Amino acid sequence: MVSGGNTPRQCFEALSNAQIPWARVDISLSDERDVPSDHPASNERMLRETLLVNFAQESIFTPLLPQTDKPLQPFACVLIGMGEDGHFASLFPDSPELDEGLTSSAGAISVSTPSSDYSRISATLNTITESDLIVLLIFGEAKRKIAESPDGYPIQKLLAQTRTPVQIFWAP
Repeated sequence: MVSGGNTPRQCFEALSNAQIPWARVDISLSDERDVPSDHPASNERMLRETLLVNFAQESIFTPLLPQTDKPLQPFACVLIGMGEDGHFASLFPDSPELDEGLTSSAGAISVSTPSSDYSRISATLNTITESDLIVLLIFGEAKRKIAESPDGYPIQKLLAQTRTPVQIFWAP
């Protein structure tokens, strides 16, 4: 499972050229905007343009849907990003569905947030932690400070859980 947004773009471009057995790799998104898959704001579109190319085009992509119950689980790895407001996936601090996303046993939920022009679909914390490893990829000093002191941010719940190890990769 991988995140959308701008954070993982360079990582995806590098991964797409890795010579691994991509035909044995299933990929899904941790969140998606409620837009067509060819829309400029679509995470699926970004994924198809950056990761699902080159060698990685042999992988199998499964879209994240709100009715999906535990898509592709358990995961070997989840690559997740974090926003400057401490959100991960589409679990935003100003979302009315935040508590549900952090506590629900559902695979994915529909999410709204005043900080976005689009409603969204998000994997729940429970879904994200059903993996062998979580990789948190963050860029910038502001995000580093949040990761070092996550109190009061949604990311705190991901970092505090003990089900799955979290490795943080930070770059300026």
